[in-house]
Amino acid sequence: AFALWRFWQQRGYLNEARGRFESIAALGLDLERLDQARFAEAFGGVAYWQSDRPTATVWYEDALAIWQELGDQREIANALFNRAFADSMVAMAGKAAPDTLDAGRAMLLEALDLYRALGDQGGEANILWGLGTFSYFTADAATAEDWFRRSVELHRAAGDRTMEAWSTHMIAKSLIGQRRFDEARDCARHALKHFNEAGDISGVTLVLDELAQVAVAVGETTRGGRLWGAARHLQSISGATLADYVSQNFDLFDLFGVQTPPMVMAADDLARSAAEGAAMGLDEVVAYALTSDDAARPTTHPEDR
Repeated sequence: AFALWRFWQQRGYLNEARGRFESIAALGLDLERLDQARFAEAFGGVAYWQSDRPTATVWYEDALAIWQELGDQREIANALFNRAFADSMVAMAGKAAPDTLDAGRAMLLEALDLYRALGDQGGEANILWGLGTFSYFTADAATAEDWFRRSVELHRAAGDRTMEAWSTHMIAKSLIGQRRFDEARDCARHALKHFNEAGDISGVTLVLDELAQVAVAVGETTRGGRLWGAARHLQSISGATLADYVSQNFDLFDLFGVQTPPMVMAADDLARSAAEGAAMGLDEVVAYALTSDDAARPTTHPEDR
């Protein structure tokens, strides 16, 4: 289960993963402590991507406690990183109390010290990315951008293209938050190309939402509606409901004053554009998202598919 969970997450099989993890947990297996820690980390990861904070928190805390018991410093640092992200979900929802945010940041800073002591630049880069995420979801986009740019440099130096893409994707978000839309579009497209090449459906889904926000900001509302609809479709079939959780942060709390398609489009117009986006295949929607005009707009309708 631990070996497979990232495959399930990236390829869009989170619903299958959740069912399998629940079945395994129900068996009540008497696992070795290391195996229990691995299982807890993976179950927490699946729950996180499904925006299920209570479940993610329980399993992440279990993993952290076991690694602290076993004394593996690198694994403790990773477990602190994961547990902090359960708190970041409260920030995403705009409901985080200051003590929750402080606790999450404290875990990240503790993990940062551990990774630096170990000389683990990849781990350090992950923590910088985490600190940027906390800044972003507490509406400090400029500080977030700085953390993400420091993170991407370390990931690039380590040759970690996956995390380089995730850092670039979050740079795009921080640029949107600063209303630097042309730069944001370029960053988002860079990340989208990598996510698509890697078959990372979760990453594609999140970036489509960013490009939808940019489209709305520059007056291309129909394009924005299509990209938003495509993202909702990918979310529904993959189980990556974290994407909707992030999107709702904009819809409900008007983060940075950036508008999303549901905030600006009439219901009928949004439904029509979203249906056109949802009708596109993955390659088609990625090609559409990477274009600067509507030359690649969909020519079919949902009922034709």
